[in-house]
Amino acid sequence: MSNLSEHVLSFCRYLRSQDFLIGLKETEDSLRALEAIDIGEHEQFRLALKIVLCSSREEQFVFDRAFPLFFANHFSNQSLVPFLSTDKQVDGRLNAGTAREQVEERSEKAAEMGDTDAKENHSVESAVANGKDESEKAEKEYRKAFRWFAAHAINKRPRERKVPISSSQLYHMEKAAQRFVRRIQIKQSRRFAAMKKGRKFDERRTLRNSLQTGGVPAAPVWKGRKKVKAKFVLLCDGSRSMAAYTDQFLQFAYAMTECTRHVEVFLFSTELKRVTSQLKKGRGGQLPVLTVFENEWGGGTRIGESLCSFVQQYGSQMLRKETVIMVVSDGLDSGNIVNLPWAMKEMKQRTSAVIWLNPLLNITGYQPEARGMKAALPYIDVFSEAQNPESFQKLSRTITIRR
Repeated sequence: MSNLSEHVLSFCRYLRSQDFLIGLKETEDSLRALEAIDIGEHEQFRLALKIVLCSSREEQFVFDRAFPLFFANHFSNQSLVPFLSTDKQVDGRLNAGTAREQVEERSEKAAEMGDTDAKENHSVESAVANGKDESEKAEKEYRKAFRWFAAHAINKRPRERKVPISSSQLYHMEKAAQRFVRRIQIKQSRRFAAMKKGRKFDERRTLRNSLQTGGVPAAPVWKGRKKVKAKFVLLCDGSRSMAAYTDQFLQFAYAMTECTRHVEVFLFSTELKRVTSQLKKGRGGQLPVLTVFENEWGGGTRIGESLCSFVQQYGSQMLRKETVIMVVSDGLDSGNIVNLPWAMKEMKQRTSAVIWLNPLLNITGYQPEARGMKAALPYIDVFSEAQNPESFQKLSRTITIRR
């Protein structure tokens, strides 16, 4: 049985062939919309796709006809059959629907012209009745197939997990995060701005202010280059091998969101998960509880695929010269690491620094021999340990990044 995303992508391809204004953005939005609903409810499923994919009344009309016929066929099959190439049965039904519309139009015109031929009326009524019966039959097939598919799809969905943030030693983590943010110094901006301790005299602002004192420059204005605030991206390995250390990193990540607005936090196991908004919900002394799926936390490890997904999805908006990347992982990758060097190279070239925190570095005799760690080492600017608040404080005291 193919997964739900393949069915939706195939449906989008069909609608695009029917001149729907559907591109990659609309296709991606339709998949995201399904994440926010209960896919066991067929009406929610239908409306979620209809809202995203239809932009006119004409498209809504075509959508209402095509949707039950298309998904009744796909949900009842055990393998995905491309709709446009082999699904002749559904094409026939759609063509039949168009024929029924033409018959109905002819019957209305005949009634307006006063044609009372009983035989023709009987044929028209029969065609309309057959069309309705066929439509109702397709709707029943779709609902029956959808119930079966939804039951199997829900059972295959990964289970949710609640990840709390411990308050133990959180105070020390906050101190370490504050010092860490202060130690990171990015190059100054090229633009000048007025400041109290500027190094360059600002004649224009000084003359403007002197108008209030009769032309006497009583309050000279100085200007200088403003420092660019660093932006941070934190990527945490939440696999089983990192279970003993992830609590400390989550504390550090939460402390970073408390002391700076320019931070993004991601978790990954076999898939990538953005949790920045969840961390920022912890206000007023109440610590947040993260909601993640088991493929994003506590599962296997796919470092290369996860970092590659980050670069592809978020690289254009987050990888800047003022960005500092922090990866927390032991480097044990059970997936495909072919793309890991490419992802690390992209992050190194497009940001100020790449920091890799490995909790195993405090073990005597440890050597970074894991294949994921070896592939990432050439692109790391700072390689340090991170397993307790003391190690984070040590990092904040020693790190210096100036670009």
